[in-house]
Amino acid sequence: MAYHHQLLLLFLFFFYGTTYASLFTVKTPSFIHIVDNHSIRQYENGSKFQFSAEKKKKSGGGGFGGGGATKKKKNKKGKDSLPTLSTEAKKLLKQYKNDVDSASTAYFQSQMMKTSLSSDDNTKEEQHLERVAATWNTIALFLPNDYKHGVDLKIQRRLQCIADAASLQSMEKSVLDVGCGDGSLVPYLFAPFKTNDENANKVWKAYKGLDISQIMIDLAQERWSQMIAPQQWTVGSFPHTEEKFDVIIFNGSLQFFPDTNETLKQAYHLLNKGGRIVISHVNGSTFVKEECIKNPGVAVRNMPNKTSLQIIADTLEMNLLEQTELPLTLDEDDIDNRDFYLMVLEKLSDA
Repeated sequence: MAYHHQLLLLFLFFFYGTTYASLFTVKTPSFIHIVDNHSIRQYENGSKFQFSAEKKKKSGGGGFGGGGATKKKKNKKGKDSLPTLSTEAKKLLKQYKNDVDSASTAYFQSQMMKTSLSSDDNTKEEQHLERVAATWNTIALFLPNDYKHGVDLKIQRRLQCIADAASLQSMEKSVLDVGCGDGSLVPYLFAPFKTNDENANKVWKAYKGLDISQIMIDLAQERWSQMIAPQQWTVGSFPHTEEKFDVIIFNGSLQFFPDTNETLKQAYHLLNKGGRIVISHVNGSTFVKEECIKNPGVAVRNMPNKTSLQIIADTLEMNLLEQTELPLTLDEDDIDNRDFYLMVLEKLSDA
């Protein structure tokens, strides 16, 4: 679930269909985001930063739920550039005088109101999925305005470490990216193959992205249309498929699954022999712990520690690999799972 997202992290807490409030401060590459009593404040270098609606002609669809959520423009070479704000996002920002706090809260509340009116008989698990989807749809709706800030070098390094941990040897190796968000891992996973001129302009057919947020998937389809075909992105909840993969990645998404053991067991059954499950979070287990405390309606599990993950590995007859056991380029502050979480479960080749 994108998890997590390296560019924009905002978390909203929904109480029994009527109250939306939390107090949550997180540090991201460029921003500090605070969600406090229905408000989402963004600061850059200590001063308040607000999104502004782009003054361009409107075209294409918008609307709640993310159908046609973003538009894209062509650069001089004819290649797709980064997605821009959707018509719906621009309308909200205009309505709330370019205050992303109020616009985001209004959108989130409208999403939760719609689901509460139509899902009285939903199970507890279904209600949780709706909260997670509404949260990440809200993040994704305003995410295009954050692309221009780029990605912090530390986060870039960690994303590359996650991609390296997948240990893809060729473009034929199949990948399921669970909680893929807007596809932030794609360029890092694809990087080793692009160095080969023969692969530079190929569509990577072995990758599949899965996310519960429709708007995130819309962004992913637009951002990486040169690398990944539209049908390779899917809106849904894990496992969602019976297809087998060489690598399954949970980057910033495992904390949204109520049962870690069962989720990893399901992943195991979708792995080919010798395949890997990569579990990661660029901001570490401490971040996730705080997220679970302050946003219990959305994030429901801490990142598993080494002992609990070893028990799961032993039960599934898998090897457990830590950062220091992987051929990665690690900085000093990458080694501690509390700051950068990265663990790999490897299925035995004869399993």
